[in-house]
Amino acid sequence: VVRQGIDPIDLHMTMSALIFHHAANRHSFSTVFNVDMMSDAAIQRRGEAVAAVVLAWVGRPRRGG
Repeated sequence: VVRQGIDPIDLHMTMSALIFHHAANRHSFSTVFNVDMMSDAAIQRRGEAVAAVVLAWVGRPRRGG
């Protein structure tokens, strides 16, 4: 269930930024943090993190916590 009032352009821009940052900075992040940002595990983790952020933002809060 999606909450009302989310601007589709803001949503698209946010998703694009979260996804593009990984692709554009994979080499520098790999060097700085000594991890393989293109490994299957790293890509899976990033996808899960992006999905969690987006779903938390667009999801309708549940009643009663």
